[in-house]
Amino acid sequence: MFLSFAKISKFTLPLAFVGLLYSGAFGWGFWAHQEINRQAIKCLPSPLYDFFLANEAIIVQASTQADQRRFRDSAEAFYHYLDIDRYGKAPFPELPRDYSEAVRKFGADSVQKNGLLPWRIVEVTQKLSDAMRRGEKQEVLAYAADLGHYVADAHVPLHATENYDGQLTEQSGIHSRFESRLPESYGKHYHLSVDSAAYISDPLGRAFDILLESYTLVDSVLKSDLRAKSGLTNRDIQMVTRKNGKIEYRYSDEYYRRFHDALNGLVEKRIQASIRAVAGFWYTAWVNAGKPELRA
Repeated sequence: MFLSFAKISKFTLPLAFVGLLYSGAFGWGFWAHQEINRQAIKCLPSPLYDFFLANEAIIVQASTQADQRRFRDSAEAFYHYLDIDRYGKAPFPELPRDYSEAVRKFGADSVQKNGLLPWRIVEVTQKLSDAMRRGEKQEVLAYAADLGHYVADAHVPLHATENYDGQLTEQSGIHSRFESRLPESYGKHYHLSVDSAAYISDPLGRAFDILLESYTLVDSVLKSDLRAKSGLTNRDIQMVTRKNGKIEYRYSDEYYRRFHDALNGLVEKRIQASIRAVAGFWYTAWVNAGKPELRA
């Protein structure tokens, strides 16, 4: 259905071009992706847990490989989001859940441009299951890390909307402020629980459910950003710093404190939900493979 997981482009895309494809809208920041994969391992039952724990360093470190591939594979950017509001109004009945039907209705180019995330989740789940069945350890680790990344991305509200970086509401840059800076600043205070992984009988339906839930939170993210800025001057919101002789602008600690408070735990809740879902998709792939023994 899509390009091969292992395909590497023969040319390197200019950074600016990748930005045009999906401007600055990477998934959860490095800290969050790694923490989600790390915590998801704890949700797995034995003997699957034993294999994942023995390879924890690889699965955690590789959790960001999907983002890094964007700079060498032009197709990768489209796997990380679904601008579902391009398909009408919630709950978006105009969009067929089946990929082939969606392509027949809207055309392959439009479907790709609007994002492929739910179908990518299903594709990589199947690839992980196949690798488990064959006992291909390196493929299992690579696909598991990637699957964790894509499932986590689906939990980011701004991965479910055309207004992915606040560019349509004069809130540009909100994507990285929400999904990278906040968890990096406050993640050490999160109380993340470990739940037993649950089998997912309908991976495609679950992927769409996650994205639809994320979409319902878009307005809360945007309004929280505005509340954080309310009453502050531009000088209070942004700080001017010098780095290597160059002037840089960055949002102030006061802004991030107010943004964090206005969100009322939303980032922590989405990371917690990501952990449960990632573990569930890993477990589902293993069950569908026949629960094979994976040698650590």
